[in-house]
Amino acid sequence: MDVKAYIESGVLELYVMGALTPQEAAEVERYAALHPEIRAEIDELQQATSEYLESLLTPPPAHLKEKVLRAATGNISQNVRRPAKKVQLPASRSPWPKYIAVAASLALAVSLLLNFIQYGSNRNLYKTVARQQAQIDNLNKDYEKVYTAYYKLEDKMLMMASPENKMVHLKGVKNSDIATIIWNPASSEVYLSVDKLIDPPSGKQYQLWAIVNNKPVDLGVFEAEMKSYEMLKMKNVVNASAFAVTVEKEGGSPVPTTEAMWLLGSV
Repeated sequence: MDVKAYIESGVLELYVMGALTPQEAAEVERYAALHPEIRAEIDELQQATSEYLESLLTPPPAHLKEKVLRAATGNISQNVRRPAKKVQLPASRSPWPKYIAVAASLALAVSLLLNFIQYGSNRNLYKTVARQQAQIDNLNKDYEKVYTAYYKLEDKMLMMASPENKMVHLKGVKNSDIATIIWNPASSEVYLSVDKLIDPPSGKQYQLWAIVNNKPVDLGVFEAEMKSYEMLKMKNVVNASAFAVTVEKEGGSPVPTTEAMWLLGSV
C-alpha cells in the first residue's frame, strides 16, 4: 500500500468530518491501526477540526453583552418614564426559528466539510507541484550532465583529430588496462584519458611519467575513476620518447618504482 498516496487522497479529511460510509470509515480505521503515519495524520486533522470549531462556537465574553445593552439603551432618557405596554404572547410559537437554526447548523456543517475538502485539495496540489518541481530539477541536472559530457567528448575528439597533437596509447604491462596520452610537442601540453583502469591497492596511487633522454620525468599523480570522455591535464613535458604509469604510494614518488610499472607506450 502506498501510504503517502493514501494520505494525500483526501479520504482522511472526509473521515474526520464523518462523511464516509461505515464500511469506508472501518477501512480507514484498519489502515490507521496498521500504519502510524495514517494515525498521526488523522490525529492532526482532528485537532485542527476541534480548534476550528471552538473558534466558531466560543460564546462572546460577558462584558461584550453588557456593552451592547448599554449602547442599545443609551438614547433613552433616565428622567422620562414611559408606561409599560402589555404584550400578548401567542398561544403557540412559530416553528420557523427552530427550522432556521437547524438549517444554519446544516449550512455550517456543509461549510466546514467544503473547507476541509478544499484544504485537502490545496495541500495535495501543493505536494504535487513540489514533486513535479523536484522532477524538473532532476531533469535539469541530468540535462547539464549530458551536455557536460557531450562538450568534453567533443573537445577530446577535436584534440585527437588535431594534426598538432600526438596520441600515445598506453597498454598494460601485465594487465589489460588501457589509457591514452594526447601530447602537443609544440606547446608541451599533456592530457591523459583513461579507457580502462582498475583501482590501485589501498594506500596506493597511479603516477604518470615521461621518458626524456632515457630518464623518467614526473608528470603527476591521478585517480583511476575517470569517465571515458574526460581528459586530465598533466604536467607539461618536451622531447618525450615514451610515457609510463606506475603504482606508487599516495602523493607520488620522486622516482618511479620500476617493478610496479603498470602502463607503457612509446611516442
